Amino acid sequence: MTFLQPLILFGLPLVLLPVLIHLLNRLRYRTQQWAAMRFLLSAQKQSIRRSRLRQWLVLLMRMLAVLAIILFLARPMTGGWSSAFSSGQPEFIVLILDRSASMETRLPNGQTRRERALQSFVETVAVREGAELVLFENIRPDEPQLLKQASELLEPEMERFVGSTETTADVPDMIGKAFDWLEDNEIGSAEIWIASDLEENDWDPDGSNRWEALSARYQEKKDRFGLRLLNYDAKQGNNARLLSERVVRRKDHLDCTLKLDRDENSDAPLVIELIVNGERREIPCDFEGTSFRWQPKVEVDPASGEGWGKFKLPTDGNDADNEAYFVFGSPSRTKAFVIAQNKVTRQALSTASTNFSDNENGRPKISSSTDLEQGSLDTTSLLLWQGPLPNPASAQTVKAFAEKGGVVIFLPPQTNDEGVFANCSWTEVSNAPSPDQPFKIKENESREWPLSDTEEGFRLPLGEISFLKRRGLKGDTRRLASFEDGTPFLSRASLGKGNLYFLHTLPEEEWSDLADGFTLVPMIQRLLKAGASQLDPPVFHTLGTPGLVGECVDAPNQKDINTHAGIYRINGQLAAVNRPPAENASNTLQAEQCKDLLGEESILTVEDTGSGSLEVPAEVWRWFLFLTLAALMVEALLVLPGRKKPEAASGLAKHQEGTA
Repeated sequence: MTFLQPLILFGLPLVLLPVLIHLLNRLRYRTQQWAAMRFLLSAQKQSIRRSRLRQWLVLLMRMLAVLAIILFLARPMTGGWSSAFSSGQPEFIVLILDRSASMETRLPNGQTRRERALQSFVETVAVREGAELVLFENIRPDEPQLLKQASELLEPEMERFVGSTETTADVPDMIGKAFDWLEDNEIGSAEIWIASDLEENDWDPDGSNRWEALSARYQEKKDRFGLRLLNYDAKQGNNARLLSERVVRRKDHLDCTLKLDRDENSDAPLVIELIVNGERREIPCDFEGTSFRWQPKVEVDPASGEGWGKFKLPTDGNDADNEAYFVFGSPSRTKAFVIAQNKVTRQALSTASTNFSDNENGRPKISSSTDLEQGSLDTTSLLLWQGPLPNPASAQTVKAFAEKGGVVIFLPPQTNDEGVFANCSWTEVSNAPSPDQPFKIKENESREWPLSDTEEGFRLPLGEISFLKRRGLKGDTRRLASFEDGTPFLSRASLGKGNLYFLHTLPEEEWSDLADGFTLVPMIQRLLKAGASQLDPPVFHTLGTPGLVGECVDAPNQKDINTHAGIYRINGQLAAVNRPPAENASNTLQAEQCKDLLGEESILTVEDTGSGSLEVPAEVWRWFLFLTLAALMVEALLVLPGRKKPEAASGLAKHQEGTA
């Protein structure tokens, strides 16, 4: 037996209080011997023995009443052998409901995992009387819902608390919130049901610190709390998932990148529904294997401004992961500005930075002057700067451009430069030992963007380029690629929303072979597009991001920004809100792994609920309250004055008459 208020047990010595009062009461009288009373005392010995027995019983009942009151206040609980004296029902039954998108996977009977879990819980708990119910779910984990009966979970009014969502769940956080609530409300006994499909991203098994803390808390309370796991892990082999990764607006089309995954390996093509600004069309997708990165081009009106759209997969095993939303703005300013003092370098940079998708305005602006005026970069996404670092007047313009998201590439001047920009400055030029022994790029190191492999998996031929000259850099930058001796070839520094890149050589014959274009062109083209997307980025949010408030555009008055993906207007701007990328994964834990996370093998799964028996401690304070009342009633009966026998009274009357 355990107690919820064990400190009250320090009051157990009060059980002796009736004895103490009895002894003190006896000290109030002194015994005086009187000869005439000896004969009466001898006659009443037998009556005195009965009186003493009654007094001892009265004293015992009073002590028992005090003991029962103390134990009643200490809130005793049964467990193990003592459970026979309790009802076995917990004080509270807690339901922790995983409402993540993966819980919408359909089971063979047509129900979703979430619907089946709710139905099983309601059917099981409906026959349990006396326990109160409380619901914790992942959308509002700080707002537990108290229920009078389990059937309320299936009522339409509870849809906002138990309905479908397209977001993710944080199971350890919900378990922690449930423990907090039970402790704060001093709940004596509880049965905790976890309804989840055991998706790895929802359980976060790598968050060892959180699980260790939860396991320690549960070990302290397992004599009061029981755990059950509702898990319906029925896989559906026909489920596919769609995720939007990137959408870039060009003049007359959108460059889209989406990730497609499906459970079964297949070469069957998919027909994907596309809606742009409310207009529906279909796009075939030749999809082989289980994972595929799809890059369709979606035509749009060149004169159109902002808009929105969505891709949708055909109905399958889980409709909650079939849609991907996107927004787009006006055509991005994918244009470069080249400032180079060296003529050959200027020509090479001009060719490499041409926007080949725009035949009319794709050529970059070109200048040999390092003096920039305000507004010079308003239509630019990439600035290529070869020469001394910007003077104070031009530096303000370049800095403002980078802070808004623009990309700047600095190439070294041919002569020494003492200028400083963003705490960076060029140092001395170093020459290769000879034309036959040029500087080379390390080939064994991993390539970072913008020098990473192409989307087709081809590597840029950095190792084939010969370098005769290079200039050092002083400043806090990140090295992206190095020469064989460790000297940086390309460095990067962040400034506001944009990035500054420092290329340590020049694309001209006296310095290097970069002008051949096999490395220079793809690198600069990537930076050109990156600048355009950073300066005019479409607004994308992940479902579940705290603080999101907006009005639904694609289905007005039908969606909640906290639970369903879609197009919303946030602060007057169109925004695409998509489900978390983690929900695209399909890695599932085993029930035994979940038990290990809490360090408890006795957690019952749904298969055990029909045959297994979960011993739940229960409070038995009512028994001690009844015991107190019973003791006081017996004590009251014992102290009642005795009734004279009618025969004795009649004999006394006759004796008095004879005497008279």
